[in-house]
Amino acid sequence: MKKRLRKKLRKGEFQEMGFFISFNFERELSQEKSHVFFHKLLGLLENNNLAVGGGLLYEKGYSEGFVTWDGRGTVLEKHRILIDKWLNEQNSMIKNYEIGVLVDAWYGHD
Repeated sequence: MKKRLRKKLRKGEFQEMGFFISFNFERELSQEKSHVFFHKLLGLLENNNLAVGGGLLYEKGYSEGFVTWDGRGTVLEKHRILIDKWLNEQNSMIKNYEIGVLVDAWYGHD
């Protein structure tokens, strides 16, 4: 496959990676507390050129999303570690959380 096509299809050296996150809160949050929590999380993502797909759906104490690079580029292991550390520090609000492995953001695991 030629370089131009690999770039267009985001394959090979142009592959873009991302990872899933999900978490459960200790209890359902008030609208104000959930706004503050998500504002901080989105600030962390934006400050590191990351974006989240799935809109961090918040329903009945549960939230999930898919973290990618904001624009063309790829998420690295250091970004997973950064998000893991931040979520771990939120232990007064979060009961448990999961961070998935890096996967191809365009084509999935394979």
